[in-house]
Amino acid sequence: MLSNACVISQLDAKFIVVNADGVLCLVDQHAADERVGLERLESSILSSIASRAKGCASPGSKGVGDVPNGDNYSDLIKYTPLQPSKKVHLSFSQLSTIQQYGDVLNQWYFNYTIFDTSSSDHTEKKNDVLLVGVPNVCGKIATADDFIQFVSVLGRCTSDAALVRPPFVKR
Repeated sequence: MLSNACVISQLDAKFIVVNADGVLCLVDQHAADERVGLERLESSILSSIASRAKGCASPGSKGVGDVPNGDNYSDLIKYTPLQPSKKVHLSFSQLSTIQQYGDVLNQWYFNYTIFDTSSSDHTEKKNDVLLVGVPNVCGKIATADDFIQFVSVLGRCTSDAALVRPPFVKR
């Protein structure tokens, strides 16, 4: 619809009047500008995460690091250790997903340990993991439920998993 849109005029220095396939639309130009800025920031952060995934930054780093345009986003995404660590019970399918997409979970600072099935006391089930650390994105610290939700999203992923964002980042 918007690919064929035609700008008609600007109204009161606040709105852009657009004809979108015969539908008259008013676009709040300040909100649109903020949205474009947000999408650029998000794109920079995600490309930084993707470049770190390709080995451009050390996996043990505390933040995302520098991106090509010189911006530093290390204060936006940080690793936060869980004190105490949290035991998370997963389905076998979810466990398979974290084994398949462990690198993606690591890129987003989800740090976990899969319990060894050969433990001598046999108290741990083979599909339990110990969640040791989580991401802190713009001051929002992920929870064990966020980890499980991200694992579920990755399990349904049909495209490049490196492009998938944890759902809690969007809230």
